[in-house]
Amino acid sequence: MKNFFQKIVALIIIILTLPLQLLIFILLLIELKEFPIFTQKRGLTLEKNIFTIFKFKTLNRFQENKIFHKTTNDIFYITSNDIKIKTFSKLLRVTGLDEILQFYNIFLGNMNLIGPRPLMLEELTILKNEYPIFYQMRNNFKSKPGLTGLWQVYGDRKKGIEDLIKLDSFYEDNQSLKLDLKILYHTFIITANGKNSDAIISK
Repeated sequence: MKNFFQKIVALIIIILTLPLQLLIFILLLIELKEFPIFTQKRGLTLEKNIFTIFKFKTLNRFQENKIFHKTTNDIFYITSNDIKIKTFSKLLRVTGLDEILQFYNIFLGNMNLIGPRPLMLEELTILKNEYPIFYQMRNNFKSKPGLTGLWQVYGDRKKGIEDLIKLDSFYEDNQSLKLDLKILYHTFIITANGKNSDAIISK
């Protein structure tokens, strides 16, 4: 029932936001001067729940080439004076609208509305090599990756991977309708106030 309900909600949101998606596509095409949608392999671990995520681009190829994930400390925060996010792209990031295409992932059954954050393959490789215990904890999760979740709403990016695992594990062990509604409520508040945390450029 939960999966069916999520797919219905995702389909409704996809249909209602089609004009907005088109507008974002056009404005990003003008700002970035390249195709503004990208796909990327993500998952819970390298062995589990790997899928192709859909997302609006907020960095062009030149900016992306300046980002390097080398340790667990820079997975969620990368300070670089060389990366300047343009105005409209920055607006998408702080409102979370760059992730609106992930409702297609929810409709396809790749993701849940609420769940642990899906990580890039590079991030998962770092996690597996440097924190094998945390990696195995993730491998034991039964939940699908989520568009939003405890870490996405409450996580401290400066605390790195340990904070992510702690909050995702808490959700895994304490799932309930009440907790889901609380996460959705705070996700709405954060999005409405334009306070979505930017995981690439430190504030």
